[in-house]
Amino acid sequence: MGCGARGDSRVSAVIGLVDANNFYVSCERVFNPALEGKPVGVMSNNDGCVIA
Repeated sequence: MGCGARGDSRVSAVIGLVDANNFYVSCERVFNPALEGKPVGVMSNNDGCVIA
């Protein structure tokens, strides 16, 4: 028997993408406006992750 409202057995997936890299750099630039227009790398202090 089908799974959908019309008895359709197909499954559809919804995929979401969040650009967190840009978010972290934007936050750093709020705290230090001298970073505007420069390449920035953000490093985590608890798991060694680098976001550039």
